Amino acid sequence: MGGFAHNPWTWYGLAAVLFAIEALRPGKFAIWLGFSAILVGVVVSVTYWPLAAELIAFVVFACAAIPVWRRYERRPQSSARDSPGKVEQRSSGPRSTSP
Repeated sequence: MGGFAHNPWTWYGLAAVLFAIEALRPGKFAIWLGFSAILVGVVVSVTYWPLAAELIAFVVFACAAIPVWRRYERRPQSSARDSPGKVEQRSSGPRSTSP
């Protein structure tokens, strides 16, 4: 019974692959799928689900992650003026481009 179903390490391995894809090709989407795979791995480690239910749970978690991803992507980026601890670099005058 050590196949794909009922083995949380399969889901953790899928999450690791998705995180590696995100690291190699950043797009901030594969990371959310990786989080979904981790959630399914946690569920599978504490309860017995057939493979079909595991796949459905992955799809549901992935679909639930899409609005979270979009909200994360749309939040305003902080600038130096927004962070009181950062020092803003200012130009001391016009820069010359001639050698």
